Amino acid sequence: MISLLAIYVAFSLQTVFPYFSKLQQLATFTKDLPTLRVIVFLILYALAFVLLNGSILRGRFSLGETSFLPVILMGVVQLGFILSIVFNLAPTFFSINERLPKDIIPYLATRQALFYWSLAPIVLLLFSRNKS
Repeated sequence: MISLLAIYVAFSLQTVFPYFSKLQQLATFTKDLPTLRVIVFLILYALAFVLLNGSILRGRFSLGETSFLPVILMGVVQLGFILSIVFNLAPTFFSINERLPKDIIPYLATRQALFYWSLAPIVLLLFSRNKS
């Protein structure tokens, strides 16, 4: 659950990040804005995860008492959400959209897919039950 919250936090912060033009000027490895957006998202995700994991939220947002299937399902949904974010932020990122099978693109690499992937964890949480 901490990972899920970190995804939402990182995506929100990346969306309003005001320093992309400065990063483009300073970056030596790429000047491509979409690639920088992906890198900033991944850095913010890692930072949010570390900070949230070390906070008091750790015990509150644990899936420790949840059965195996919902945990696996939540992991798959989180992976889909992250992939959809990356594919939407930077379709040119390592030419990834060109390497995807054309049948997968509507499910991961469109704005509508990103919307549904962002809703999927919330729906899963609504239908999950804690054993306690």
